[in-house]
Amino acid sequence: MDKTVHKKISFWNKILSSIAKIGVNPGDSEEVCLQKYISVVTAIAMSVVATIWGIIYLLLGEMVGGIVPISYAIITFILLVSLKYNNNNFKIFHFIHILITLLLPFIVMIALGGFINGSVAIIWGFFASIVALLTLPFKNAMYWFIAYVLLVIFSGIIDPYLDRGTNLSGGVILLFFMVNIICIAITNFLILSHFVKQKNIVLNLLQKTEN
Repeated sequence: MDKTVHKKISFWNKILSSIAKIGVNPGDSEEVCLQKYISVVTAIAMSVVATIWGIIYLLLGEMVGGIVPISYAIITFILLVSLKYNNNNFKIFHFIHILITLLLPFIVMIALGGFINGSVAIIWGFFASIVALLTLPFKNAMYWFIAYVLLVIFSGIIDPYLDRGTNLSGGVILLFFMVNIICIAITNFLILSHFVKQKNIVLNLLQKTEN
C-alpha cells in the first residue's frame, strides 16, 4: 500500500515538475518562474473546466455554447505545445490566454441569449483579471480589469436585443447560475486564503525578529 501511494505521489510530482518547466528560461528569476507557473497551471485548469462545460452544452443541444468552450481548450493546448518547444513564445501565450479568458465567456453568454439564459457566464471572464493580477504588474492588470468591466457594461446594453431562443430548461439555467457563482466564489476565496496565510507567516517572522 505504501509503495502504491509513493508511486502515485511520485507520478504527480513528475507532472507538476514538467508543468513548472513550461515556458521557463534558465535565466528567469524565482518570481518570473512562479508567474509563468501560475499562468500555465490556470490555463490547463480552465481548459479542463471549459471542456466539461462545452460537452454539457453540446449534450443539451446548444451547439455554439458548447463549441466555444471546447475551442478555448483547443487553442490553449496549441499554445502550450508551442510554448513547450519554444520558451520565447511565453509573452504571446500569456497575452492570448488572458484575452480568450476574457472574451470567450462573453461569446458563450451572447450565444445562449444574454445574462439570464446564459446564466451570467460572463462572470468567468473575471478570471482574466485574476490571472493578470497574479502574473503582471499592477498597472497592466488594471487595464484587463477595466476591459472586463467595459465588456460587462456592453453586454448589458445589447442584452435586450439578443435572441432569447434556447434549448435549456429553466432548471438547467438556474443550476448553471449557481455553479458559475459558486466556482468564482471558491476561486477567489482560495486565492485570498493563500495571501492571508502568507501575511500571517510574515507577521510571525516579524514578531520572532522583534523578540
